[in-house]
Amino acid sequence: MRALNAAGRPLDVGIALHVGEVMYGNVGTDERLDFTVIGRAVNEAARLQGLTKQLGQPVLASASFAEPFLERFDFAGAHAVAGFDHMLKTYVPRSCAASPPDVQARSPEPPLMIWIATKKRP
Repeated sequence: MRALNAAGRPLDVGIALHVGEVMYGNVGTDERLDFTVIGRAVNEAARLQGLTKQLGQPVLASASFAEPFLERFDFAGAHAVAGFDHMLKTYVPRSCAASPPDVQARSPEPPLMIWIATKKRP
């Protein structure tokens, strides 16, 4: 079953799986206080999520997330992204691999953004 948006079109979702150090907490003033996460890992997860639409994959994992479990992932290439001086290696979970996207069938709306960034333990 596929989720639909309010207009009845398929809802495209892009999920990035990444592991890295982040800083988190409340930011702002008493009048406007937000809980947020910041750091290089958050930026990398956001760029990785942006690649999900470009590559036509609903789920992409970073090297730091996938490499300990390579038997469960397929390499999806290394990609240049803004804000990083190196190519990001990307991986697709074997159970989520999608066939090349049919541009006509895809929703014109941007994908829902989900970032997963966790702190590495020493």
